[in-house]
Amino acid sequence: MRKQTILWGLLVTGCLLGIYAQSLAYFLEGIFNTGWPIAYLTFVTVSSYVLLIFVAGISLWKKLGPLLTATLSVGGMVSMWSFFVLAMWWG
Repeated sequence: MRKQTILWGLLVTGCLLGIYAQSLAYFLEGIFNTGWPIAYLTFVTVSSYVLLIFVAGISLWKKLGPLLTATLSVGGMVSMWSFFVLAMWWG
């Protein structure tokens, strides 16, 4: 039960990173002032993908059906959205 709670938390974290990646990129740019918010956006988006792939892999390995379904459906939509935002930034 505890492992599933951790995996659900990682799923939610990955989804939130994917949805709010652009805001986080601007926030990090405001803190570090490097002039490259696209680097922060890329880092946050890749972090979101890594978390979602990790949760999907563990869910598949442990045969956790509901978690795998949620990861593929919600995580898939969030991944498509974050990829769209990243592609628009890269031009």
